[in-house]
Order: sequence, then C-alpha cells, then structure tokens
Amino acid sequence: MRFFSKALLGLALICASLVGVGCWWFYFYSGDIPNFDGLDNFTPAATTTAAYDCASSTIGVVPYILMGENVQRAVRVAEGEDRFLSRRISLRLFCNYKNQMQTLPRQVLELKASVQIQRRFTSEQILAIYINGAYFGDGIFGIEGASKHYYGKSPSELDIAQAAMLAGLLKAPSIYSLKHHPDRARARRNEVIAKMVNTGAITPAQGQSAIQSDSK
Repeated sequence: MRFFSKALLGLALICASLVGVGCWWFYFYSGDIPNFDGLDNFTPAATTTAAYDCASSTIGVVPYILMGENVQRAVRVAEGEDRFLSRRISLRLFCNYKNQMQTLPRQVLELKASVQIQRRFTSEQILAIYINGAYFGDGIFGIEGASKHYYGKSPSELDIAQAAMLAGLLKAPSIYSLKHHPDRARARRNEVIAKMVNTGAITPAQGQSAIQSDSK
C-alpha cells in the first residue's frame, strides 16, 4: 500500500511537471508582445527614420547590409550572441512602463519578448534592430547618428578602429565617453579590437594596425 502511494505521488509529480513545461512553452513561444510589430521599423530595406519611444524622438535607421563589415563584426564581438542582443532589445521594449513594473512581472515579459525576438528574426536582423536603437552617449541613439556624430561619416565608411570604438561604447556610454573619458574609451576600443583578432573577425595585422591608428 505504501509503495502504491509513493508510485501514485511520483506519477502525479511527473504529470504536474509536464503540465508546467507545457504551460511554459505555450507562454513563451506563442503570441506577440506590446509594440512587437514596431521592431520591423528597425530592419528597413533602405535608410530611413523611425520613431523610438525610449529616445522620445526619431532616429536614423540603416539596414544591416549598409552598416559595413567593420561595424557588423565589431558589434557582434563586443556585444555577444543573438540571445544577449535579444535580451537587450527586449529591455527597450518596456522602457516606458511605470516603476511598479520594475519587478518580476516585467522581467517575465522581457524574457518572453527576448524569446519571441529570437524566433521571429534572423541573426542579421537582430543585430540591425539592436544597433539601430542602441544608445551611444551624448544623447545619440542608433549607429547612423553615432557614426555621423563622432566621425562625420556613414557607418559603412568607418575603419576598424572607429567601428571598434563605437562598439565599445555600447557596454557603458558614460564610463567610456569619448568626450569625458578618452583614455578609457581608447582602452575599451583596443579591447574590442583584441577580441576581433581572437575570434578571427580580423587578422592580427589588421588588429595591430587598428590599435596603432590615430582614429579617436
């Protein structure tokens, strides 16, 4: 009798676990999220502008193909895999939620958003969405605005050192500010360049040349 009770309890626990997994899968892998369709504005076919609630303004948007390989490689190395980029994007989707949402319910929504982003968009699109809405300091949002603001040129025209500098800002724009902390910014840039070499994104010769570059 005792054995039967234990077996029954074990079966109940297994069933409950399966139901829990099923509910988790259904919640995170089905449906959309607030403003989800708006993300498509950050993956256009040509250069354009898009409203961005977190910035309370419009920002310049460029598609992945027009960002240039230097920017693509530098950001990918500096910021990591798609799941990390998706997580960062999901945080921005809920930037206007009230302070009381800074708790578990909001974290669950952000996690769901992150999962949905990874399912809906390609790796290239995720990078484009992220970099077009990222903050680069000095009140600048998006790679197009950052490239024009800091270097007076389009993202595709940036050299390796310049692309690494902007990619380095993403970690902490105020700490690595080009204006207020140029030494830190340069050190962070060199760190990104070193990672680009280590991952094979650029050759050692290109990395050495970029580190010795006068680009600020």
